[in-house]
Amino acid sequence: MSRYALILLSFVTLSLAACGGGGGGKSVTGTSASYSPDGATQYMTTTYSDGSQSNATYTPASTSYSYSPDGSQKTPIYTFPNGATNNGVTTIGTFQSSSYSADGSQKTVSYLFAGDTQPRSTTLTGTLTTPVYSSDGSQKTLRYSFADGTTNNGATLTGTFQSSSYSADGSQKTVSYLFAGDTQPRSTTLTGTLTTPVYSSDGSQKTLRYSFADGTTNNGATLTGTPSITWANDHITKTTTYSFSDNTTNQVVITVQPTSVSPVVTTAVYPSDWASGTSTGSVTKH
Repeated sequence: MSRYALILLSFVTLSLAACGGGGGGKSVTGTSASYSPDGATQYMTTTYSDGSQSNATYTPASTSYSYSPDGSQKTPIYTFPNGATNNGVTTIGTFQSSSYSADGSQKTVSYLFAGDTQPRSTTLTGTLTTPVYSSDGSQKTLRYSFADGTTNNGATLTGTFQSSSYSADGSQKTVSYLFAGDTQPRSTTLTGTLTTPVYSSDGSQKTLRYSFADGTTNNGATLTGTPSITWANDHITKTTTYSFSDNTTNQVVITVQPTSVSPVVTTAVYPSDWASGTSTGSVTKH
């Protein structure tokens, strides 16, 4: 058969198809598709120019699957003979296991789906989120979030010390560290905890002392106490209590030995002084 004859035959065939076989004098005015509840069956309805319709049912020519980003859900995708595709019913897998990469930035999860004999593994790549810093600000722990809503700690980086300073009252310390990958140092303010104060040698002054999360200490304000003195019944034990503005006190106890001074002798007047002398002595305490 010549090439011309083949072309002519194709044209006639197409014309007959458009007219419903050549004898009905009707043409196709539209087609529509619907699917079964599970998405695996296609129902095609063809409408003709005379208002009549014909129906056809098709099963998938092939099936593929898509999975949710976190790997926990499986959806069949059906492809039908006319090239149309339709999603089936999404099923949720049964969790089997999870593990993390050495640096904590990736998480591998596995789920077993109905009808499968082996679990399916998915590797999730984490997104860096807000890191966690140590209490002294010197360490930075990377933190990753994953598509399944979980988070995981990554590597812990030790910063390079940059500077430190103290507040005017010495109770706070600001330190800054530069971490790998950062362009600017990060500052952390540490609040000191009052520890054992330092007193002057006579106990009248008190210097506050603060300890910080990085293991250092620093002197704070120096307070001058208001003294209050009491003597014991032995007349030689002296207690000085210093009251400070932070509502604390410090007691200093010392023993003051008596100091003897020479007696004062007056000239006797006779005879009135025969019975008793008038010489006197004194003991003083400080």
